[in-house]
Amino acid sequence: MYAPNARTIILLALVCFLPAFAGCKVKSNTRSTVEMSTPFRHVKATLDKLAMIRNEGNNFIVTFGNRKLVVETDRVLLDDKEQTKIPATAASVTMEFIDGKLSVIADGKTLRESSPPN
Repeated sequence: MYAPNARTIILLALVCFLPAFAGCKVKSNTRSTVEMSTPFRHVKATLDKLAMIRNEGNNFIVTFGNRKLVVETDRVLLDDKEQTKIPATAASVTMEFIDGKLSVIADGKTLRESSPPN
């Protein structure tokens, strides 16, 4: 009668269980938070991609991948399309773009709930 050794048992276990894990993929959880201030406004953006922020005049531009969020004096644009109006006097603008959904908060007031872009 054949008595399996430890090596045989390990190989048998791998052959039986490896296919169950072969289709598993690790999801990347890359998150970026970028922020910038001027004397009149502070802008913060959290995205699920690597991002950079810069300002041009009165505008704050957040780039990520081949996309861009722009905070103008009185509105927020995503890829050159208006997403929401913001008060021109807003001292703080916080944005989140996660899983393709954008939310915008200005001075603590939610102006756009997390939803797909317009």
